[in-house]
Amino acid sequence: MKFFLKQMSIRNFKGIRDLVIDFGHSTDILGRNASGKSTVFDAFTWCLFGKDSHDNVAFEIKPLDENGTALSQVDNEVELILIVTDELGNKKTNIVRHIHREKWSKKRGSEVAEFVGNTHDYFWNDVPLQAGEFKQKVEGLIPESLFKLITNPHYFNGMKWQDRRKTLMAIGGDISAQEVINSISNTKPEYFTLLIEALNSDKSIAELRAQLAANKKKLRDELERIPIRIDELARNTPEPLQWDVLQAGIDAKKQRISDIDNALTDAAQAEKEIGNKRLALQKEVNELEFEIQRRQNQIKDDFFAARNKRLDELKDVGRRLTEARRNKNIKATEAAQNALNIDGFNEKMDALRARYEAEANKNIEFDAHEFTCPTCLRALEPGDIDAKKAKLLENFNQEKTRTLEKINSEGLYWKEAKERLVALNKKYHEGIELLNNESEQLDQELQRLHGCHESLLAKEEADIADALIADMVLKDLKLKLASKTDNLNAPKSIAEDSRADLKAEKVGLLSEVNQLAIEFNKKDQIEQAGIRRKELEESQRKLAGQLAAIEKAEYGVLQFEQAEVDLLEDRINVKFKFARFKMFNKLVNGGMEPCCDTTYDGVPYNDLNTAAKMLVGIDIINVLCDHYKVSAPIFLDNRESVTTVPKTKSQIINLIVSPNDPELRVSTSNAVQAETA
Repeated sequence: MKFFLKQMSIRNFKGIRDLVIDFGHSTDILGRNASGKSTVFDAFTWCLFGKDSHDNVAFEIKPLDENGTALSQVDNEVELILIVTDELGNKKTNIVRHIHREKWSKKRGSEVAEFVGNTHDYFWNDVPLQAGEFKQKVEGLIPESLFKLITNPHYFNGMKWQDRRKTLMAIGGDISAQEVINSISNTKPEYFTLLIEALNSDKSIAELRAQLAANKKKLRDELERIPIRIDELARNTPEPLQWDVLQAGIDAKKQRISDIDNALTDAAQAEKEIGNKRLALQKEVNELEFEIQRRQNQIKDDFFAARNKRLDELKDVGRRLTEARRNKNIKATEAAQNALNIDGFNEKMDALRARYEAEANKNIEFDAHEFTCPTCLRALEPGDIDAKKAKLLENFNQEKTRTLEKINSEGLYWKEAKERLVALNKKYHEGIELLNNESEQLDQELQRLHGCHESLLAKEEADIADALIADMVLKDLKLKLASKTDNLNAPKSIAEDSRADLKAEKVGLLSEVNQLAIEFNKKDQIEQAGIRRKELEESQRKLAGQLAAIEKAEYGVLQFEQAEVDLLEDRINVKFKFARFKMFNKLVNGGMEPCCDTTYDGVPYNDLNTAAKMLVGIDIINVLCDHYKVSAPIFLDNRESVTTVPKTKSQIINLIVSPNDPELRVSTSNAVQAETA
């Protein structure tokens, strides 16, 4: 569908009292500043939607007198003649009229009428309509949002980024998950299993990412607890013993008890038993001496382990101190380089300020030869001289304005670059301060640990000697050794106490058998601990496999998001000749955040000059018109600042600042008028 504005009639609307404009395919509306060019655009949008060209509902439409007071009791009226051509080429002329009136009423007994409100009257082909009917009539032809998108080159980039993104997504079309996955050639399908399941269950990427992160944390927490459980199990598990030797000891002692029983009933065996007792006693002495040596070595090993732990702490603190100093030096170097760049930016901005001031203070100087006839060298007529001076002055001022705008744009660019570096340096200096504090704390900790280590090392030998003296186990072993040695060196005669010794030995053997039985029972405890350890290790392997699967899925999500970004941006950007759109921002955690930023040649839209913004705006309008198969008049404000505009099928209405035109002047292409008549 094509909308062609053939004629607009404006009466008492803002600064225009009475104006009729006939339009062609390309129409120039020229005039000085504040002569009413933008009012034409405002009248167009107000007639259809009750808003100005900036989408404002509350704005003053009444003309003002010489004192700036709004004129009352006058009707404000705009009438449009729109030619609408449908898809089959059928044309229909629509006369649309919108009138704003004041309501005045005289109260009973009063001679003066009072203002009581405003009314809006709507007509479509001279048929009066209610406000709702009029709105439905307009919306029936084209939605308001789309109409503004295709008539104002700045409207699209003035919308919220969410609305811009929604508009572009409608143009680009949906991308299926399978299309995205098929575009990823360097990742195995198994990485996308969970992703496909989530998408099939209407779960969003963000929800899947959150689910994976939660499951990953849960698995890691469980994996961290398993080594603690294994260590706790190991600490609570008795040391394995030589079970066959232990069993043999139990059997031997039981046999010895049986022998004693026999010896007690057999006097002939008494003397022999005494001899055997001495052999057993000697064996016990040897075992006690071995246990004493083993206990002494164990105490020394504890001191050596403590020494090694202190050395490890010293190494760790030293490494952290070196890392903190290295990071501080890196940040300091980067901050210094940024400071140099900031100085360079300041110099550039100072130079631009000087250029701006010099250009602003520049005045035109006329050459007398420019006002003489080049043929006869006679001075031109005064009227011709004034006209030529006015033209030269106009060209001079236009060039001066363009130069000042260019200098100002460049200054803004360097100012923003400087502000970014200043903000970055602030973060660097904050980081350096934190690293200085960390380095100072680590250095103090290193000195403390070093002093502690040297102090303990100096008295380690004495501490070991004290520990050997104070150890109760060692004392007990030495007492037992002394007792056994005394018994070995002073045997009693069989005649006096052979039977008493055998009975006492039997009691001791029974106690020892009981103790050995208790130790032997630890075998079952160790076997159960081994089974539990295997269960924990198997659980650890399974959890590690599940964690690996989640990490694969996370990588698949990352690959999917990046591929989706590339496909979506390519699908949208290929439709545009000049404009380019960034649809996602990459986050620090690797995820993607939706956005919609317009650029041209890599420059953000807000940093573009007027000409580039208009170029991009018309490019966007052309694509929207092609997509929705519709076109409408495009109003190009400040058209004088742009030399050329892109080709478009839409009707063009140029609003041009012309200092030589105190009143609006309209210029229309005759060829196009003949075509659209």
